[in-house]
Amino acid sequence: MYSRAYPAELWVVADRLIDGTGRPLVERPALQVTDGRVGEVRAGGSAVVPPGAPVADLPGCTLLPGFVNGHAHVCLDATFDLFKHLETDPDGLLMSKMIGQAQAALRGGVTTIKDNGGRRDSTLVLRDALKAGILEGPTLVVGGVSLSNQWVGMDTRIAQTAEEVRHEATVQLAAGADFVHMYGSGSRMGRDLPRWQARYSTAEFRAAIETAAGFRKRVYVDTHATSGARAAVEAGVAALEHCYWVVEGGRIDMPQAILDQMARKGIYVVPTLSISYQRHPAPGGADQSWAQDRALGSFEARARVVEQMHRSGVKVVAGTDAGGWGTRFDEFPYELELLGQCGMSTMEVLRSATAVAAEFLDRQDELGTLVAGKRADIVAVKGDPLADLRTVWNIEAVFKDGRRWPGLASTS
Repeated sequence: MYSRAYPAELWVVADRLIDGTGRPLVERPALQVTDGRVGEVRAGGSAVVPPGAPVADLPGCTLLPGFVNGHAHVCLDATFDLFKHLETDPDGLLMSKMIGQAQAALRGGVTTIKDNGGRRDSTLVLRDALKAGILEGPTLVVGGVSLSNQWVGMDTRIAQTAEEVRHEATVQLAAGADFVHMYGSGSRMGRDLPRWQARYSTAEFRAAIETAAGFRKRVYVDTHATSGARAAVEAGVAALEHCYWVVEGGRIDMPQAILDQMARKGIYVVPTLSISYQRHPAPGGADQSWAQDRALGSFEARARVVEQMHRSGVKVVAGTDAGGWGTRFDEFPYELELLGQCGMSTMEVLRSATAVAAEFLDRQDELGTLVAGKRADIVAVKGDPLADLRTVWNIEAVFKDGRRWPGLASTS
């Protein structure tokens, strides 16, 4: 009934193409889209398009794979009073806001969102509506309701022992969650534990991993604390998100031995720079500490931490924590701009939001690169991002499954 109509064929023509694989840029590409998938890619621009075929001509632009936001919450509205509406909005109003947030992400070039937890089953419902074609928007990969040993301010499944972790992870996965998301330490919210304190032991993280493996799913962990990171890495989680390395007393301590273990095990990191060093000051009388996370020090200090993780062989994924305080869904390019100051090459930054992010989600067969058979999720930016990374703000067109998104507006 709601099946989405894909263009039978479309050729997207531009000045350049970066396919996400790490291969050199293609000059004057003509990219074929068939039934929502990438077909062939030819060099030569409009001259190599078959006569009479429909063409989307984007002069001056570079084609990129659609971006993946590796950490977001579509149930949150990026205000500085976000938990109030989460707790009090009627279901219909909350869902309307969530639809708006998801569609705003497309304006920032994001065609896939990893959502780390919402209210009850709201994110699963939205994911399924988008997948069915009832709504237009990005692909959602969702964790349902997060696991924690105590309530943290969002809907939480409370699990305080390994057996409880197994049970609550099973509940989420059986309900259709795409992964298990766990709060691994105290956080900036300070509602229960201090930031430097771990929530779970290695055995408890391992219980979640073993449960998820039975569903062929992964476990992702938010942690501010070095102790939380250590326990999660020893257990073998898929990724650490935020990963601030806070120890008692508020210091930053990032042991090289843990980084080496992360690199060896293939554990990803999502540094979420945007929410810690925000693009806009906090409005009015809001606490300005939310606009810059003072516990992490200056941006230059945090950039050195991310650079050390990267140089140690840990795979970095771009994720903003969109929906959180002051962190808008349509400003994803800001995360790329910040990562570009963390010792990563421009190509590495672009891959952190495309191919590497797809691997992080275990969706590398579906998205992340513009090669034959992948979903035709495409971002066209004016200019050459390899020459100037800030051109990722210049979004001229976004294609989701080969369909051009009509709601594009400048975010620069």
